[in-house]
Amino acid sequence: MTVRVNFYAILKDYFSSSIDLNIDEIRTVSALKELIIRLNEDSGSVVTSCRIAVNNVIIGDNVHFADGDIVDLLPPSSGG
Repeated sequence: MTVRVNFYAILKDYFSSSIDLNIDEIRTVSALKELIIRLNEDSGSVVTSCRIAVNNVIIGDNVHFADGDIVDLLPPSSGG
């Protein structure tokens, strides 16, 4: 199964704005983050703190991905 992963803000320092990933063996958000970190190990500290949205809905750790899902990695933000 293939999903589109979109990266925002600081994550664009490590990845292009989006990539298509084959995630046949992925069953949790944690496992997806581990896969993404393997693509660029320097991104680890940011990716581990990201929230994940699937098809514009923020999700918890256990999720059933479907072929064609749009996955957004949402890095922590700061501001005042």
